[in-house]
Amino acid sequence: MSQYPFMDEVQEQLKELTYQFRLFRLCTQAN
Repeated sequence: MSQYPFMDEVQEQLKELTYQFRLFRLCTQAN
């Protein structure tokens, strides 16, 4: 996709983080 392979890795990590964060926010708002 990009010339920098590690950038794809970073984007994957970012997706994971965003997902975790969303879950966390949902949990905190539920209480």
